[in-house]
Amino acid sequence: MKTNYGAPMNITEQIEDLIAKNASDFEISKLFKASIAEYKSSLEDLFTRNQGKDFLVKHTKMIDQIIDGMYKTVLRRMFGTYLPMRSSIPIAVIALGSYGREQLCVHSDIDLMLVYEETEGYNTDAILEKLLYLAWDAGLKLGHRVHEAGDLIKASQEDITIRTAMMESRFITGSTFTWHATQRALLAIRHDDPKRFIIAKIDEAHIRRDKYPTSMQPNIKESVGGLRDSQLLFWISYTLYGVQSLRDLAGTLFSEEAYRQYRVALELLYRVRSALHLAAGKQQDQLIFQYMPQVTGMLGFSDERKMASKVLEAQWRINNFTQIFVNKMIRPYFYQPSNIKQLRKNRIAPEYYVMKDRIFTTYKAEPGPVTELLELLNSLQDREWRFDPSFLCQFTYATVKEPLSAKTYKLLKNLLEREHFYPFLHLFYRAGILHQLISPFKKVMHLPQFDGYHDYPVDIHSVECYKALENIEDPFIANLYNSLDKNDKLLVRLV
Repeated sequence: MKTNYGAPMNITEQIEDLIAKNASDFEISKLFKASIAEYKSSLEDLFTRNQGKDFLVKHTKMIDQIIDGMYKTVLRRMFGTYLPMRSSIPIAVIALGSYGREQLCVHSDIDLMLVYEETEGYNTDAILEKLLYLAWDAGLKLGHRVHEAGDLIKASQEDITIRTAMMESRFITGSTFTWHATQRALLAIRHDDPKRFIIAKIDEAHIRRDKYPTSMQPNIKESVGGLRDSQLLFWISYTLYGVQSLRDLAGTLFSEEAYRQYRVALELLYRVRSALHLAAGKQQDQLIFQYMPQVTGMLGFSDERKMASKVLEAQWRINNFTQIFVNKMIRPYFYQPSNIKQLRKNRIAPEYYVMKDRIFTTYKAEPGPVTELLELLNSLQDREWRFDPSFLCQFTYATVKEPLSAKTYKLLKNLLEREHFYPFLHLFYRAGILHQLISPFKKVMHLPQFDGYHDYPVDIHSVECYKALENIEDPFIANLYNSLDKNDKLLVRLV
């Protein structure tokens, strides 16, 4: 039995022999189960050779081959020597979700959609039932949906999760004619009330991100800046532009360099998640302390803190990229002419506007020196401000010349003397320039602190401490702080 990576397991002859002997379904599933077990035992070795997206693609392709082999076996058993061409049998076996994206992790569910076309001459129900039972009996962790091709649009309208999964469909085996019918339905689904779909996905993301905030034991899949955020980018870009890869928008929606940095971060998360699954021997998406030593070794990092820091930095990068470019994609789509007059009335500088205490700008504006942006912040009233992702984009890609000029230090000092400096401090963190504007942060950016006390990395912990300073709840502490003069308050804020 061959287990060369990427090549089919050579069990065809053994299956043919069993079919010739009229073996039971159990015996055939047992053969598949043994082949799958042998392949899985080789995964750690495969991971050392191919990490990141390449590992996921190779694993996905191997599962494709297994499922294709199962489908062939079912057809051979049912038709015998009268086996027709597969394209003539009105069934398409389609991958969904991470499996459809060729990002299937080792212990993730294998999501299939079995699409058929009602044809009187074929007993499609029996074929599909036998395929599912063979997969389950062979030990595959299978999730599935069965749909008649003409019912796909209706099914997508019933549940946003179903529609989302269908967007990531990929043909594995079966009838190309049925697959073409499926593709026509998928195109119609994409154009079916896209605005409602996008709003629902963004609302869904807000709930998820609140549930899984950044922490020192991040969830690689669900946390802020996790793989789900990258998927949100794809879902929206596919809905609006029909692209099959986010890479197609590099050079138009975002720069080649911005996309490269995002892809490097995403590649690390692929590596970490695969290592986690292998280390835990199960579906494990949270990077908890228990698995950090083994994951660190598998990824080749020198120590756990460095590995965790790189993961936190990668999630920051993905979060930053997602926030900016999801907003950029959907803004024209949700354009309301009635807002233009109000925005012009509330213009605070050329191409900068205020709406409900939120600062906006246009994505057409080229980012300039950070000093100009700091001057804009200094011109604002001293109150709580919120910042649109378009404004975050300006700070993210602004030019920061080091060492900082005396003017820049003066502008920062003026902001620090305000009663409401936290929104600016948080903006600098989100834009990735906090350590450039306040140099002591260079030592603590994305730094985990495994001491049982910190819930957040040191950088976020420090920023949140400043937020607490501006919102002291204890009356005794508040009186002490308020009794300080201007210079003493500034010293406390610096500390």
